[in-house]
Amino acid sequence: MLFLEEGRVLLMQREDLRCWSLPGGMVEPGEVASEAARREVFEETGINVHLTQLVGVYATPHFDRGHKMLFAGYPSGGTLQPCPIEALDAGYFLPQRLPETLLWWHRYMIEDMLKGVTGTFQILNVRWPPEYPSRAEAFAALREDAGLYVTFQKHFCTGNEDDREIMW
Repeated sequence: MLFLEEGRVLLMQREDLRCWSLPGGMVEPGEVASEAARREVFEETGINVHLTQLVGVYATPHFDRGHKMLFAGYPSGGTLQPCPIEALDAGYFLPQRLPETLLWWHRYMIEDMLKGVTGTFQILNVRWPPEYPSRAEAFAALREDAGLYVTFQKHFCTGNEDDREIMW
């Protein structure tokens, strides 16, 4: 989900990887994607949002076999307060001053929204580090050794144009 306030992008610093990202999460049973977007943003940042459009769908088949739906919108209430279980911090950032440790594929998503892209479908080649058999094991190791945060940030906060395929 991508929400703008006075030209600034709402981001959260993830508790698990300590990288910055767009707020978001899973669709719960009985929920539609737009409801999940609003719920997740509120849970993670304390901000209520009004959705204005679907920017696109971004597939990550080598990461979590999931699809991320990017909605644009604007804040409609609430108080910026990150959820301590999921976020270390949350805030609004100018597009030209995004955090260095922002997940690389989220940079592309933000760029798409700012360019006015709508209805795109892209494949993002986000790859989970091969030295860990599962994300759960990696997160456990990450919590055991704080030095691993640097490794994960290097892996997930850098990418290039070859890492995405724009389908339409």
